[in-house]
Amino acid sequence: MRGGGFLLTPTQKEGSEKIKKWFKSGTKQIFTLAGYAGTGKSFMTDTVIKELNLRRYEVAYCTFTGKASLVLSRYHKGQSQVSTIHKLIYEVREDPAGEPVFVLKDGLPDLKLIVVDEASMVNGKILRDLMSFNKPILAIGDHGQLPPIGEEANLMDNPDHKLTEILRQAADNPIIYLSKMIREGKMMDLGKYDNKVIVMSKNDKRANPGVMLKMDQVICGYNRTRTSFNNAMRKRLGFKGEDPVKGDKVIFLKNNWDRLLDGYNVVNGMIGNIINDPMETESKTGIKLWNLSVQPDFLKNSFNDVHVPRSDFRAKKEKIKGCDARGLDRIDYGYAITAHKSQGDSFNRVFVWNEPFGDKEDKIKWTYTAITRAKDKLIIAI
Repeated sequence: MRGGGFLLTPTQKEGSEKIKKWFKSGTKQIFTLAGYAGTGKSFMTDTVIKELNLRRYEVAYCTFTGKASLVLSRYHKGQSQVSTIHKLIYEVREDPAGEPVFVLKDGLPDLKLIVVDEASMVNGKILRDLMSFNKPILAIGDHGQLPPIGEEANLMDNPDHKLTEILRQAADNPIIYLSKMIREGKMMDLGKYDNKVIVMSKNDKRANPGVMLKMDQVICGYNRTRTSFNNAMRKRLGFKGEDPVKGDKVIFLKNNWDRLLDGYNVVNGMIGNIINDPMETESKTGIKLWNLSVQPDFLKNSFNDVHVPRSDFRAKKEKIKGCDARGLDRIDYGYAITAHKSQGDSFNRVFVWNEPFGDKEDKIKWTYTAITRAKDKLIIAI
């Protein structure tokens, strides 16, 4: 079986036949396809869908995060519908108070197949809403990654088919090679792997804020490490004090489905930059706030009037609960983020401060998740 100039591997061919049989039988709504980085999940899926002779408007590809959907749309180059899950199945309406609310669409009449990428990010509620349309769902994910925090749908716990063989064209990529070593429980040797990967000691003089700032993203394990690195990198940039300034890199800490920009919503883990001079204000209940404009790293426009508790940016944060938290976004500095917050995202150049936690399996998944966020260059300090 051939597609795009490459033959399907035996495991891909077996998975392809399973998917076609599942789709034609109509006996089960969801088919789960799991595969490690470099196993050709996207290529195999495209090949199967072409063989099912589905028209462009009959297939919808969707992801949980906006940035992931943008990457997916570039991959498909307009040949299929691509969006976030929310844009696909919800529409915005006004409640009696005139506030925007998300409600399920009345139907998806033209669709014959929904393909969910990065399916491990999908929580239980969204999965139930997806299933309510009674359309076949092909859920694709990486079973080597950490599960997301929160209500899990567990789609990758017992997949219908697994891809484990690294493709020949991916095997020469040192990032993929290193990820395979990690999954196999092997130790990483210090040194340079081709021109893409450097493994160094945490005591190496190059493991410093200056080098970190040359990368697109720093990933670590613990919040105390994240706070320390964020402070050090802001200081290196010349930003004084704890308060945010124009140009600061930030990360959203919770979903906000009331915020909509160019078809994308604020989701937990979305990264961007402050593009205004932060303005001081306060809530009706007296909470000290910043009013920010934040431009996501994958969009040209910005979310405006983002109201954030001032304490979010301070080492000593305040707990804000109940009605006081309604209408507020939660944001922190995003120069360094945890591996859990990085899930569903990717960056060209990544610096990983390796500090996995949990049992042996969790530690392997942590490091695997962190290093596979890198696309072109990886520095990992062990």
